[in-house]
Amino acid sequence: MIKKYILFFLLFAQNIVFSQENPYNLAFSSMQNMLAGKEKMNFKKTVFLTENAFSHNQLDIVQFNKQIRLLVGLSKEFSQANPINNYTQKGKATVALRGAVFKVMTDTVTILLPNGEKAYHLPFTYDFEDYFGEQDWTKMFVTKLLATRKGNCHSLPYLYKILCEELGVSANLALAPNHIYIKH
Repeated sequence: MIKKYILFFLLFAQNIVFSQENPYNLAFSSMQNMLAGKEKMNFKKTVFLTENAFSHNQLDIVQFNKQIRLLVGLSKEFSQANPINNYTQKGKATVALRGAVFKVMTDTVTILLPNGEKAYHLPFTYDFEDYFGEQDWTKMFVTKLLATRKGNCHSLPYLYKILCEELGVSANLALAPNHIYIKH
């Protein structure tokens, strides 16, 4: 009888282990393929897969992509509606898009709706509670930033890089002790 219980436990435990490993294996496999050149490098996908694996496959990729597309569209529209006419250096379009992403992330943006009414996109803010993620590692996540509009020196630069790359412009991350910066 004990053998049956042990066998049942091992079979049950094996299913739990495999179901928990699946998002990690998926993330690892995808990143390995990117590094091997079998998949196109994609920072946005890498961030989502990593956060989803940590969250036991509970995150919604459709919602994540929808929020990113909204911010990308808003940045693109802002850039077109607010050209930088006095900038004469090389790479004017790139500077305009990077500036638009920064504006959308850090300032209130007024949106004129087709019916003439105004809507407002509010900026993301810094989350001063557990900003190192010592009690809750999800405080470091882009998905948490998108859900709460509060982030830190990890999630905010990651979102900036994701938005820039979705717009076709580069944004590099520069690491410092306990901090991440954007480098152009």
